[in-house]
Amino acid sequence: MPDELSPEEIDQLLQNLPVEDAQRKEHRLFWKIYDFRRPDLFTKSVIQRLAQTFDSLCSKLTQELNNSLQKSTTAKLETVDMMCFEEFIGGLSEDCDLVMMRMPPLDSHAFMAIPDILKKDLYTPEPFLFETLFKKALAEHWRPFQHISPRTVNRTTEPHAIEEVPPLETILLFSIYINIEDTKDFIEVCFPYQLLKPIVKILTPQPEPLSPEESVELELTMALHDSLTVAQLTALEKGKSLPLKSPPTLTINKLLSLEVALPEPGSPLWRVKEPLPKRALYSQPETQRAVKIYNSDAPKSTNSLESLPFKTDVVLWKGTSTVEELKQLVSDGLLLDRSKTNFGLLQAGGRVFAQGEIYREEDNLCFRITRLINSQDYSS
Repeated sequence: MPDELSPEEIDQLLQNLPVEDAQRKEHRLFWKIYDFRRPDLFTKSVIQRLAQTFDSLCSKLTQELNNSLQKSTTAKLETVDMMCFEEFIGGLSEDCDLVMMRMPPLDSHAFMAIPDILKKDLYTPEPFLFETLFKKALAEHWRPFQHISPRTVNRTTEPHAIEEVPPLETILLFSIYINIEDTKDFIEVCFPYQLLKPIVKILTPQPEPLSPEESVELELTMALHDSLTVAQLTALEKGKSLPLKSPPTLTINKLLSLEVALPEPGSPLWRVKEPLPKRALYSQPETQRAVKIYNSDAPKSTNSLESLPFKTDVVLWKGTSTVEELKQLVSDGLLLDRSKTNFGLLQAGGRVFAQGEIYREEDNLCFRITRLINSQDYSS
């Protein structure tokens, strides 16, 4: 799924939407076209760990190539990209060598594309010199994760005939810049997701217990009964009432949510209905996506964006507590005075749009807008 838009991006998204009145003309629209064929399967921390491994591997290659070729040679990791396999194959030149490797015990194939301009130097003084040095360095630098035995299983000049990997398989592509005196180009190494899947857990930092004195952020929210579209968000008016959807949730550090019971009529207390999960007492693993998978080219028409829905909720209360206080809070029930939650903030995509009051209508809670909040108010 795509990353959540930042408040600044939400502002830009609203600014270009076709508007009719002066109040709505303050907003302009910004959009991103997401390519759902390439889900982010690798977190930022996993890619950083692999990039560090390839940095060290390239330093080793530089030494070995200088010794073997007797020429001034540099190997340096330039970029790490996430894409699908067919994009990698489609971007290769017709005269490159595509080397298919196995890395037992990993159960899939890795690929290395060597451009024609580098073959003369890298295939002498012995055939396939670079392959040999690369596989040796890869096995050495892969040892912290797993012992592997890289070997070449095929070599072809027709990459479009490769059938071992599905076209839409997500891959990591490591581009290694090679400079041999006056000859310069890139060697690309492709690792499909199925190859790396068994070691992703090893590459992912494991959560650590939080100390009892460590602070956690708490947020009590209720979702709107119906999510609002972009057009509806820009048309909000003072006095408008919106029904809220039960149950409320208590969010811990913006990651874990606990269900909360509505206060009984006349009662000032909100109470947590669930026990505190153990994972709430641990640092959470990195979940930020490492690669933006969108095309920034804007469409010519914005009509379809008017009906784009946003997850919309009302923040009833925010606070902080220590881990020890949180454990006691949840075990006793969330003893929060309802008078502190008579007002709330309407937000969508991290951007606050309105302030309002919370009131009960029969057995349901509703949110009535008392003040619209523009981007300047939000920034301040």
